[in-house]
Amino acid sequence: MIRVFYAGGDHRDFEPGEPVTGEDARRVLIIVQPHAELGAEVVCAQDYYVRDADRWRACDIFGLFSYLLDSGLVLFGEMTTRQEYNALMKAAIHDSEDMAKTGWLPTERRPDP
Repeated sequence: MIRVFYAGGDHRDFEPGEPVTGEDARRVLIIVQPHAELGAEVVCAQDYYVRDADRWRACDIFGLFSYLLDSGLVLFGEMTTRQEYNALMKAAIHDSEDMAKTGWLPTERRPDP
């Protein structure tokens, strides 16, 4: 069992590996989880907590970024010049034979004319 303590004094128990989502993933202050040698491990005092396998660990913003990048579920963008962006956008639109662009969604960003 993993016990999560929240701002305001509430706590909730979770099974190892059980997803912690929604409101249960917010306002976390302390996580107590089993530890083979010590009986229990207290994870606390950071802004972010990430799960590696069935264990939670605390991290700062840079640790969170590393965790997200290593997950394979997140891609980070980068700033570039308008010229490079437009050249790549035009190539992306016209270079794909199996995905011919035939229209635009309202949410899609278009290249400069």
